[in-house]
Amino acid sequence: MRLAGIWSARVPWSPLRSLRHWYRERQTTAALLSLDDAQLKDIGIYRGEIPWLVRKQLDAG
Repeated sequence: MRLAGIWSARVPWSPLRSLRHWYRERQTTAALLSLDDAQLKDIGIYRGEIPWLVRKQLDAG
């Protein structure tokens, strides 16, 4: 039992966080890309900016 506690304390969770971050980035990018150009213009985004904006926003939050 004690070894399990030591092991779980030392296991890096960054791979799980990285996977979750990648999934959120993918979902957000897909949602924005599904909007038409007029909708993107309404919120002040150009289609070519979407990947950069999504990465910037998710990295900040």
